[in-house]
Amino acid sequence: MSAVASPAAPAIYPLLFDGQSTDEVRENREAAGWLLADVRANPSAYHPALQGVLAEVVEAADLTLANRPAVTVDQSIGADLDEIKSRVDIAGYIARRAPSVRYRRGSGGHLRARCPWPQHEDDEPSFSVNPDKGYFNCFGCGRKGDLFTFVMLWDGYSFKEAIVELAREAGVDLPTGSGAPRPRAWTVRVG
Repeated sequence: MSAVASPAAPAIYPLLFDGQSTDEVRENREAAGWLLADVRANPSAYHPALQGVLAEVVEAADLTLANRPAVTVDQSIGADLDEIKSRVDIAGYIARRAPSVRYRRGSGGHLRARCPWPQHEDDEPSFSVNPDKGYFNCFGCGRKGDLFTFVMLWDGYSFKEAIVELAREAGVDLPTGSGAPRPRAWTVRVG
């Protein structure tokens, strides 16, 4: 499902919720919606410009949510997470998603680079990726984790959305929840 911004929608809309998970966008949209309803009900109690700003926040949230994958999860995916991790090279994936990353060989098989996050400026490489163990760590800004964590931090996705994104990358078909449930952690449905 893809939403198209109206011609009047400001170019800043895609950036307004940048880095927020889908749940955070929903919470912010709900709060702005409640406040907008109160402003419309009691216009004399608020600054006149507030109604327009809140209406834009609600519209931006709606556009953001419309462009994110719809995901529901039920319990039973465990082995698929391991399969996804084994099929996607963490160092290669990070380099494709964050073009500023230029690796150098470090000690112990680690790859070193400057941190890919723009809020953190490095003079020396502080970002380390261990492809054998499948994790990353930035000693400057403190961001660290596995492949799923990287997608959640980089794209602002929830864990469920990160599973779907990486399953597509890995070519792993996720269970749709039909049939008997499997005994481990998560099942993901896209739709």
